[in-house]
Amino acid sequence: MGGKRIIQRYKNIIYPACCLITALLFAGCQHDYYPQFTVETVEEQAAKAALKKAEDYASKGEFKAALDENKIAYETFPPQFKQEAIFQKGLLYLHPDNPKKNYERAMACFELIEMEKSHTMIAHNSGLTLSVLKESCSFAKKANANKRTNKINKRKIAVDKNKINALISEQSKLKKYIKKLRQQIKQLKEVDLSSGKGIQGVLNE
Repeated sequence: MGGKRIIQRYKNIIYPACCLITALLFAGCQHDYYPQFTVETVEEQAAKAALKKAEDYASKGEFKAALDENKIAYETFPPQFKQEAIFQKGLLYLHPDNPKKNYERAMACFELIEMEKSHTMIAHNSGLTLSVLKESCSFAKKANANKRTNKINKRKIAVDKNKINALISEQSKLKKYIKKLRQQIKQLKEVDLSSGKGIQGVLNE
């Protein structure tokens, strides 16, 4: 949950990296994978067609339809070629124009390919994409930690400021009280002096 909040909070940091990755990989690289099928079966041809449809839908901004076609491709591909559908699904979740983009699901797709430890071009590009995403998330976590520290420091400063203001207010009250006491003492002295003069006058008579 913490990772998800960080990703959502700092999506503006991760977003540029995703734009770059998707532009490089989705725009043209995917077509380079198709020649790997030397002798295509009917299932492979259907899967390729579904992948192409998914790509076309994505270019039109119809990402739900793109994911539906991607699912068809995944279910149609023979096991050894499912990587391509998984990789495309990751790109669809990562696509900067997708209003329901999901970085965590995209990373899950690339991690799934990485776990297979294959040496295909898709696996290479998937590892590269995952590396950039992880680096962006790491940067986001550091930014989040710094923001949290700054927030704590601001709270401390606010508390200290309130304490200082309270002390200044108390000091002002004390000054007024001391001034009032001095006036009272002065008045008492004047009363004492007046009383002393009166008594001295009586004695002189």
